[in-house]
Amino acid sequence: MKIKRLLPVGFLAVSVFTAGITFGFLFFRSPDDLTQRVDQTVLGETVPDAGVGNQKTLSPISLPTRTPTVAPPVSGPSPTPREYSVSFTNEASEVTLPNPATFTWTVNGPPKTISTTTVYYGTDSSPGPLSKTVVPADVRYSGMLKDFMEGTYAIPLVFVGNANFSSSGTYYYRAYAVIDGKNYWSDERTLTVRPEPKNEIRVIDRPSSLFTGDTTSFTWEITGPAGTTPFTAIVGGKESKTEGIGEDIGLQQTPYAVLVNDFTQGNFSVPLRYIGNFKVTEPGTFYFRALAFINGKNIWSNEYSFTVQ
Repeated sequence: MKIKRLLPVGFLAVSVFTAGITFGFLFFRSPDDLTQRVDQTVLGETVPDAGVGNQKTLSPISLPTRTPTVAPPVSGPSPTPREYSVSFTNEASEVTLPNPATFTWTVNGPPKTISTTTVYYGTDSSPGPLSKTVVPADVRYSGMLKDFMEGTYAIPLVFVGNANFSSSGTYYYRAYAVIDGKNYWSDERTLTVRPEPKNEIRVIDRPSSLFTGDTTSFTWEITGPAGTTPFTAIVGGKESKTEGIGEDIGLQQTPYAVLVNDFTQGNFSVPLRYIGNFKVTEPGTFYFRALAFINGKNIWSNEYSFTVQ
């Protein structure tokens, strides 16, 4: 019997000659068979040929290889070193005597131990930026906080200190620190110190012209901090006293006498408005003031006058 391969792929036709008769056969080769042959070819195995008794050794297929390329590392920009600085966390802008002013400031920068930081202040300004070479003796500030002038402080750190002022006015101030022998200053800030509130007294309603025998009324008002007074009145007389009236001057040191005595004994609240009556018994010109005794001080109003016919 003779087997002849007609088609290499897909179909296989075989002719068989025997006893003078030819038989034709058609074989279908499946995809799996083709895949197997490809696999065998890659592996370099010996596989049977389509012909009977024939074998064929397939050579391995060399596949190209790639050497991976490693990208060079990308270097970013160098980090900017942190600078030391001094700044206010809470700025004092206004305070009323006798209350102290509170300053809160921060010394910023890389970790470090310092020994001096403070707030300098005064009524004279040292405007503009101050360099690291400017020492406290170069500025015009006359006062400073003493809390942290000497010590050991690990920065960055927040500092809080208080300052008491003896007089009202406008003050200028900066925070300050010494780091590695250099002087660090904050920007200049402004503080308004207001005077201590005081009780004041003024006449609101008063007569100007009267007749003998008339009864008239006076209205006066005490303002300022809350408290009490044991004595407040309208005092006056025919003699004027325009000078030398102060908190230390009592009624007995003046030519005045009590005219309206409704609130001369007791405990009366302030601030408050008062109204009292007075009966005129003689003609002439009278000079008068409102007076109150509060916290050991004599509080006087301005002097006014009225005429009695």
